[in-house]
Amino acid sequence: IVEPETEDRGPRQEQDERPFLERLLSARAASPALRYGTPRYNALPCSSARVFSVLHDHGSERLVGLLNVGAHKQSLVISVPVDQLGLAEGDYELFELFGRACWVEDARCSWSRDQLLALRLTLEPFAAYCFAVRPATVAATRSGADETARAAELSALPAISEPTELEE
Repeated sequence: IVEPETEDRGPRQEQDERPFLERLLSARAASPALRYGTPRYNALPCSSARVFSVLHDHGSERLVGLLNVGAHKQSLVISVPVDQLGLAEGDYELFELFGRACWVEDARCSWSRDQLLALRLTLEPFAAYCFAVRPATVAATRSGADETARAAELSALPAISEPTELEE
């Protein structure tokens, strides 16, 4: 069934895409790499043929765009060209421009330069992503170790028992 267009709104599909299009345009406005960088299509080796990739860089900004064109969630491995992008030794985070948040994969939010060479990601069906590859914040680099330490601390705590009634 095709929904008819009216003066007030276009087809339903376009209405459903409006928030994404607003985020896309906002990301483009805020990113010199998206505005001035030269796109390099499928420049990242990827383990899934159903994922389209694009690499943008301009100045110090490095962006990896991914589009899952498949109808199913995809777990895949990409190889970020760390040498081509001039990434120094250290830890990096992926800041997803459309969602405006740091990416978390398997409880991780930062990866070493070498780990970017075989980066495992999970993408939703028919979803687009634009990752800014940037040096990790101190909080991101410590988070993995902190989570492990917190889990160890919590397991060492005594179990919480049910509250008992106060005696008078």
